[in-house]
Amino acid sequence: MQNLMNPFQFADENFEWHWYDLYSSKTAIIGDKNKSNKMQLLEKISDTLYQIDHKSLFWIGDVRPGDSETSDDFNMIDFESQPAERNVRNGPFEETRMSFVQLYFEALCIKRGIARSKLIPLASYRKHQEGPLNGYLRAINSLQDSEDKEWLLNELKKLEAITWNYKRGYVYEIKEVESPVDLLIEYIKGMWSYWALTSSLAEPQQMLLVIDIPKALTDMETKVEIKSIISKLLGSMVQLSEIITVSVIISTETMYPVPELNIRHQLYLPYSSNDFSWHQVENQPFFNSDIIEAWSNNNSSCGLWIDFATGEKTTLHDTNKILFKNRVEIESAIE
Repeated sequence: MQNLMNPFQFADENFEWHWYDLYSSKTAIIGDKNKSNKMQLLEKISDTLYQIDHKSLFWIGDVRPGDSETSDDFNMIDFESQPAERNVRNGPFEETRMSFVQLYFEALCIKRGIARSKLIPLASYRKHQEGPLNGYLRAINSLQDSEDKEWLLNELKKLEAITWNYKRGYVYEIKEVESPVDLLIEYIKGMWSYWALTSSLAEPQQMLLVIDIPKALTDMETKVEIKSIISKLLGSMVQLSEIITVSVIISTETMYPVPELNIRHQLYLPYSSNDFSWHQVENQPFFNSDIIEAWSNNNSSCGLWIDFATGEKTTLHDTNKILFKNRVEIESAIE
């Protein structure tokens, strides 16, 4: 773990990001996937930490370049059939466990287009023997046969094999799906299984979790119900940094839901979003004037780093020039 305890730096800037420190471990990066260098920056950060410790990186989002070395299926039904340890019952673990179950069923109701009261039966569970999902599964199985019951059981069956690939780190890859709600369910499975996996780690491990959220889940035109669920999911992930040794990068293309997540460190790269457009004159005082000039000139790598605890705003003139450990260039470090 000591090999990971170094900050990221940006060349020619008097600035360091102490990503592993508790008070700097939550970071949001807001940038357009096509008009900024956000994805290249995320790849550089991720690959650097992976090279130092092959167990450090977790990624939830678009398919990463390259071939998978191995893959493993996580069985959420098996996980939910186990009780929580006695010393964590009635605390944050149980609250988060129940929250994931509820958000999952909310998403299924949106997908099915049926009110929750008509689709999901009331259920109870034996906390000393199992998790809450088991109680719902038992209640669903007890329903009279119907198309809705069959559909629910088919959806629940998919939780038995949540696939994580090992591709320069542990990766839950979100592939093309039919609709925003299908996309939402994929992200639920990725974040839910990550939380479940790390809740039982026996050995100390410094980790970086990158969650790249597509615009389809956060845009102004997206259904409010979908946006609310993704915001709650990301809130659970951000809070993990206060419980285990994980640093979290939330990557979005829109301002939403970053302000709601209470993230201290935020990096703004060129982005295209009407929820807080930097093109609008009334919003431009939020950014440094040199940032507005750079973005107006289509500079894809100029960014603004804001520390919301101190109010300090730092212009990073070229985020491509990111360094790690004694100012060693990342490209050299990973060769």
